[in-house]
Order: sequence, then structure tokens, then C-alpha cells
Amino acid sequence: MHSLVRPLRALALLSITGATLVFAPAGYATLVAPVASSPCSGNSVDRLGAFSWNAVTGADHYEFQIAGDAGFTSPPLGSGLDDFTTKNTRASLVKTLPNGAYYWRVRAVSASVPAVNSAWSATCSFQMAWTDTPNPQNPANGATISYPTPLLIDWTAVNGAAKYALKVSQSPDLSSPVIDLSGGSAIVATAYSPGSRLAAGTYYWGVTPIDGEGHPGAASTVWSFVWDWPSTATTLSVTDLDPSAQVYDPQFAWTAIPGAASYEIEINSDVNFSPGNKVCCDNTTIIGTSFSPSTLLPADTYYWRIRAKDPSGHFGAWVVAPDNADPASTFTINYDNTGISNLTMVDPTGVSLGSAPFSTDTPIVTWAPTPGAASYQVDVVRYSGGCTWTDGAPIAWHVETAATSWTPLGDSLNAANPFPNPHGVASDQSGLTAGWQYCVRVRARRNVDTESNQVYGAYTQLGGVGNPAFTFTNYPAGSACTAPCNPTLNIGAGDYIQPAATGNTSLPYFTWNPISGINSYFVIVATDTSFQHVIDEGFTHIPAYAPRGGSPVTTYPNTSTNYAWVVLPETGFNGGGTAGDPTPASSYPQTFDLQTPAPTLTLPADSATVSTQPTFEWSPVNGAYQYKLLVSSDSSFGTLVGNNGAPFLTSATSLTGTNFPASAHLYWKVQALDRNNNGMAWSPVRQFQKTLAAPVFTGNGTTYTNPSTGDAIPVFQWDAMPGAVAYDVHVQYPNNSASDFNGIDTTAFTPSSMTGTGIFTWSVRAEYPTGNGNVASAYAPAGGSTFDRTIHPPTGELGTVGGTHQVVLSWASKDSAKSYKVQLSTSDTFSSVFEEIDTDNTVGTPTLTSDPYVQGGSIYWRIAAIDADNNQGAWSATQTLSMPKLIHLSSSVGAMSKGTTVTLTITAKDGSGHVMSGVLVKDAGAGVIAASHTTGSTGKATFKVHPTKSGSITFTGTKSGALTGSVKVSVF
Repeated sequence: MHSLVRPLRALALLSITGATLVFAPAGYATLVAPVASSPCSGNSVDRLGAFSWNAVTGADHYEFQIAGDAGFTSPPLGSGLDDFTTKNTRASLVKTLPNGAYYWRVRAVSASVPAVNSAWSATCSFQMAWTDTPNPQNPANGATISYPTPLLIDWTAVNGAAKYALKVSQSPDLSSPVIDLSGGSAIVATAYSPGSRLAAGTYYWGVTPIDGEGHPGAASTVWSFVWDWPSTATTLSVTDLDPSAQVYDPQFAWTAIPGAASYEIEINSDVNFSPGNKVCCDNTTIIGTSFSPSTLLPADTYYWRIRAKDPSGHFGAWVVAPDNADPASTFTINYDNTGISNLTMVDPTGVSLGSAPFSTDTPIVTWAPTPGAASYQVDVVRYSGGCTWTDGAPIAWHVETAATSWTPLGDSLNAANPFPNPHGVASDQSGLTAGWQYCVRVRARRNVDTESNQVYGAYTQLGGVGNPAFTFTNYPAGSACTAPCNPTLNIGAGDYIQPAATGNTSLPYFTWNPISGINSYFVIVATDTSFQHVIDEGFTHIPAYAPRGGSPVTTYPNTSTNYAWVVLPETGFNGGGTAGDPTPASSYPQTFDLQTPAPTLTLPADSATVSTQPTFEWSPVNGAYQYKLLVSSDSSFGTLVGNNGAPFLTSATSLTGTNFPASAHLYWKVQALDRNNNGMAWSPVRQFQKTLAAPVFTGNGTTYTNPSTGDAIPVFQWDAMPGAVAYDVHVQYPNNSASDFNGIDTTAFTPSSMTGTGIFTWSVRAEYPTGNGNVASAYAPAGGSTFDRTIHPPTGELGTVGGTHQVVLSWASKDSAKSYKVQLSTSDTFSSVFEEIDTDNTVGTPTLTSDPYVQGGSIYWRIAAIDADNNQGAWSATQTLSMPKLIHLSSSVGAMSKGTTVTLTITAKDGSGHVMSGVLVKDAGAGVIAASHTTGSTGKATFKVHPTKSGSITFTGTKSGALTGSVKVSVF
């Protein structure tokens, strides 16, 4: 009882005085708090270095804490990265910190169980202030960059930056950026070339560094530049492709504007180009440097202009043809203002009747083909002191025909048509009256114009304006048919007059001898003499027939054989009578051929080599309503190219088509289509070779050098190719994988990152526009260019050892490094790595918990940089740390009896088992007389001991620069 009184009394006294006791396990003294030294006192740092404090006697290790507040309630990193233990009196963070104020502290921890913690050190604070800013370099502030020079933006690297956020805007505050490479789009490189072109104008740009953890640094100053596209550098001209005076077939042309992907043309009757007077060309994208409207323009005087559009869709300024007498500035459309030529009347044999007014019993009006006409309008009215052309006028015909002739048709039809055909028989609903005079006028008709109106030429009146053309004498009496014949069923073979059997190049009219007693005739035209395929049938009271019926008009397609035609006579005026048989067995059908002239091809020349958009040109064809152009990669035209597999159709005699795939042979031909869109004669087939120029690297007015090796992500450049609208870059990686970067609008390419190190092979090809997507050239150069991507190791490696518990590794910051990897090994070959440190910062502090630190000696270390794409660079040269060696002592005797004298050997070795000479060994304990000996070259020292007490003899070895070791020998 008494023995407990003093401790309890002492506790009572402590309670009364308010003192606090810290109990330590038996054998351990209370640990003092470490003294934190750096960084402290609110110091500002731009990069995190090592945190330092003094060593504490009795400490086994230390606990380090860092927080964003003095109460340590807001750890900035988490996952144990801001509260950890180490045997080192230096600590470092493996992650970067955002700018701001931070607080840290450290305490010592004993090796006892339970462990004893010292008090926390005084809290140190510092200010993280990563304020290094990139410096803009190119383009120079306020500079003007003109196409084809590519826009290249670059800046200086910033220590600690893993990526960079770039913004380009038309606002000085960089709001509403047109280029925003921030967040996940931030780039590793310190240069950038946009893949799409900018609209012409003034732009502002700035860049912000981003560290390995995505924390932004200080933004650069904002610079400006002017992007200029010389989009008006062109010369305009317009050419009439039709040699005739009646037709103006305009072809608009201009010199290529560098950088233009396509063009827009406007044709307007107002010199000020008011929208309401625009006649062409909405929604028309022109990819060549010439244009022919595929639809006719209304008659008027016109002004025109073009503007270019770049591959990104930005329009250049309008370029207006000069407003002066230059034919390139204005042109006039006025179709056939001279009228019909050679308008006359002929007899059934084709001989002119003389001059108007004519007297005839068989009215046949003929005229010469009018250039550009696909059909003709013929008006015939009764003359009564003048010519009244309105539809309400008595006795009037207003008809359309594709032939260059007109004859009156029958005025009624018998319901019991002797040879009905599915197209119906053409007839006039009013007949001719003997003794009456008639007026005739004709005008040419082309196609519809852009306002959907029919395009007509000027009227020409037979006999002059207001005069009668002819007097109808009466229907011809006729004569007996030429034997052999049956006058009620057929006419004789000798009664047929025309057309001729061969040599017909246009739609003919038909004549025959009038037959006595016959009052009407049926004319039947078929593709075969058995009349299984009838293409036309007419009904007439006179021995002449000019085709004109059908919808819209009757035309006969070209034939490689012959047409058959027959005349069936009828006694009835209305077509009634005995039904005739047109076949050769009952009648005497005649044949004729029809081969219209083919277009003559002009451009491109046969076997020409074409590297740009080809312009096709050909001669006009009489009777053409429009033209059909075929382009194919095979001479049989089995597969068409250039227009989604369809023919090109146009009213013009020129067509700027499209870019075609590169081919040794492309074939083309043109066919005129008549008023019914029946094909006329094909032109001969021409061929041309289509080439697509691959990019080259001559400089093309600019100066550039493509790098072949380097740490930085490179900028690759090539020449601007005339007519190209985009470029594709193919990159082959060192691991044999590949990537394609397509649709680049400029002539420079900057990868946002590069996966791997080693040889990258890159090549580029040009894309050229077509009416449906683009076609690509071959890649150039043929074998590609190489770039050896290196990531050299950081420099400035420094390893410092301040004793057993102070090791710091540091190095210089490397541009574009996101993090660093440090390896430590006991072998200079790094065959066995016992510790790796991965850190975003430029300092590493091992925790010194691994055995090689305890055993001491030489430790080897090296470092490599890792970029933001996780590419690890080359290792640095091997560095060496010299750690204090731990002396290992062993005794030749493990135990002995007291009172005896024993000679024993103490051996000193290091942690690697190598003997250590020069170690001073002392003995103590068990009543021995203190002695000391130094180990020799064998690492041995000999002692003669005589213990007088039980217990143990302790042998202690010391050596400068080494850690003390000991061994005990038991004494019984």
C-alpha cells in the first residue's frame, strides 16, 4: 500500500497544477518535435522543391502533412499523397499543386510498439505561384499573313508545362473563340497550324500553360494578326461559243484564284446586281474556272461577277466584270433576232414555186434550219385584208414542229381508222378553202430559260409582214396510180416522190403523186417494213405530209437501218373507204435512212493530259434541244463517272464538268437530244488522261524546312497545289500502326500529340473537288518523309546525401514533360530496380525504407521524361549516390563462461558482404577490461577477453562515413 502512495500523490499534484504528462514506453525517451525549415514564412515558389526539416534523435521515421488551410482540413491531393511517412528528412510531392496558399508540418515517430509520436512541428506556409508565361513568337504582333502562306502559331515553352491551351478569337478578350484548344483539346506542342482556314479578318490569340495535373498557369499576352486571302486576284472574260449570229452561247471564264475550292457566279440584268434581277445562278457551285449555264438565259443585256469560296466555306469578295465596252463586262442575249431564213413554198419535188404570193394546190412550206432551234412554231391564218394571228381568228393553225417544213393536215378523221396507232393520228380541225388566201409565219423555238419561259426567235412572215403567203387553188385532181397498183388500196411504187432513200440528215417531209378519185391519205411511218412498230401516222387531203404531231412534237430517232413509210389512199374525204394494208404484200412501202450530223468535239483534245477540271466543248447541232455528255473509265461506257453515275445534261455546247479520278484513260462522247429527248447521232469517242498533281515541297513562294528529328512535336509543310481544296496526311507510327488526318484545308500539319518515339513516316496527298465529294491524288513523296521523334532525358541531375536520413534527387525542368520517372538500383546496369519514383515535379525524395538505403554503399539512379501522351523518353546517364555503409560485426565465439579467458575474432563486413578494413572495434560489459583493435585488410580484429560477470560482452565497430554496428557474446 505504501509503495503506491507516492505515484498517486504525484498524479494528484499534476492534476491540481494543470500539467500534462506524455507517457513513453519503457526504454524510450519522449521525442522532440522536428523543426521545419523550408519552404516557410509564406515564401513564394514557382515550382515545388523538397520540404526539409532537421533529424530528431530517437525517430524511426516522420509523418508529413500538407493542406490548403492552417487547420489541415483540406488536403489538396488525396489518396495518401498529402499525408505520408518517410525515413528521409526531406519530402517531395509527386503531383503539382494549383496556385494558392499551402500549409505543411511534420512530426517524428518512434519505432516502438506502440509508436510514440512527437508533437507536430510549427506549421510552415508558402505560396504556390507558377507565373511563368509563354511568350508569343509567330505570327508577329499585328502581322498580316496572306494565303498561300499557312497560318503557323508558335510560342516559347514554359518550365513545368505539359500542355498548352490556345484560343484564337476576333475579340481582343478572346471571347467566342474560333479556335479553342483548351480542356481535353489542349495540345502538347508549342506550335499549331489550324486544319481549317479562317475567314479574312483580324484575329487575336493567346496561350496558357497547363501543368501535368491540368492546372493552368499564367496566360500569355494577347497578340493579333490579320489573315488575308487575296480572293480578287483574277481576270474575267466571257466568250460566245456558237459561231452563228442567231445564238449567243456564253462561256464565262476566269483565272484561278489561289486557295479557292469553288466559285459562285451571278448573272444579273442590273448593273448594281439587285436580287430581283438575278437570272443565274442559285445553288450553283463551280469547281472549275469556267462556266456555261446549262439552262438558257432570258433575252436581255447582262452584267456578271464571281466570288471564290475556300474549303472552309468562307467567301471572298465579289469580282465584277468591268462596266465598260469590253465584251468581258457585259453581253446580250437575244435569240435569233434575224428570223427564219430561206422561208418559201415548194412543189412535191422540192422545187421552189418562185416568190410570194404563191398559188398552189399542195401547200408545202419549207425553211432552212435555224441555229439553236429544237423546233419551230408555225402560224397559218386566212388572209382577209391583213393577217390576224390570234387564236380566235377564223381558219387558223398554230402548230409546233421539229421539221423544217409544214403542210396542212386533214380536217377530220374517220372513227374507223384503217390503221390505228397508239399515238393517234395528227389532224387539223379546219380545212383549206379553194380560192382563199392564207398568211404564214414561222419562228424558231429553243428550250426553256431560267424563268421557265419558252425561248423563241423572231417571226418571219412568208411574203412579208401583213401580206398573204399563198392562194389555195383547190385540192389536186390527180391521175391514175402508177401500175402496178390498186387505186382504192394503195399507190404504186412509182408514185412516191420523197424523201430520198439515203442521205437524210434531218426530219423529212413526204410527197407523192395525187391519185384520181382519192380524197384523203393516211401516211404511216414505222421502223420495220412489216409495220409492227409504227412511230408516226398522219392524215391529209393533199399529197404531202410534214410530221408535227405528238407530245410535244413528233421526231424520228436516228436509225442505223432504215425507216419504212407508206401512203394508203382513201376515197372518203373524212378518211372513210376501204381499209388498206401497209405491208409489202399489199402495198409498196418505201424506205429512207436518217442520220443527223454528230457534234464535233473540240476540248479536251484527243489523248490530252488534263491535270485540272476538264472543260468539254463541242460544236452545235441543228435540232438539238439539249446535249448529253458521257464520261467513262471504259471505252464501252458501261460505268459513267463524274456525275453520280449519270450523264451530264446541258443546253450549252460546253460543260466544265468535275474532277475525275486519276486514270490513264477516260473516254467521252456527246449526243444531241431532239425536242422529244430522242438521241441524235453520237460524236466520235475521245479519250484523255486525267492526272491529279500530288503535293511537292519546293517552297512555292514560301520558305519552310521540314524537321527530320527532335523532341518537340513538329510542324510539317508542303506547297499549295493549284485546284486542291484539302489535303490528307497519313502517319505510320514506330509500332507499325497508322493514322489518317483527312480534310486539312491548309498546307501545314501539326499533330496534337505523337504516340511513341522513334521513326514516324508521314506522307501527304491532295484532294480535288468533284460534283459529288473529292478525289485524291497519289501520296507524295512516294516513300514518305521520316521524322525521328526523340525525348531526350532531363539535364541537371543532382543527387545529394546529407547523412543516413537525408537524400534528395533533383533535375532541370524539361519542355513538354508531363511527369518524370526515376529508377534506383544497386546495379549500374539497372538489372534489379528496388525503387521507382513517378513525379510531376523536378525533385524526388526517397522514403529510405528499402534495405539498400540501410545497408549503404553505392546506389545508382537515372531519370526519364514522360510527355502528356504517355511517351517515355530516353534514360539519363547513370548517376551515383554514396550512402553511408552499415558495419556488420560477427564473432568467432557466440558464448562463453565467466572466469575463463577466450581469444576470439571479430570480423567487419558491409551490407554486400565485403570485408571492411579500418573499423575500430571496442569491447565492453561482463566485467572485461576495455580494449580496442582496428580491422586489417581481411576485416578481422582479435580480442583476448576474461569476463568476470555473467551477461554479455558487446563489441562495437565504428568508421568514419559508416554506420555503427555491434555484436554481442553471451557470458554464463
